[in-house]
Amino acid sequence: MSELPKNVRRDIYVDFLFKDFLYLFKSQFTFYKEEYGERMPYTWADNNYQQFMIKFLTHLKPRSY
Repeated sequence: MSELPKNVRRDIYVDFLFKDFLYLFKSQFTFYKEEYGERMPYTWADNNYQQFMIKFLTHLKPRSY
């Protein structure tokens, strides 16, 4: 999995393996930054947030049906 490009790896984790988990716990994984005097949430487009979440998700095991 580590050989895949970052965007493909992100899509697999976010849109397939942990989609339900991330939806249920969205409020727990919403972090904010101060930008131009406003409180803005980090998104998957932010490199630091993406790296943190990918490292976090790699330690979880997806539910098997």
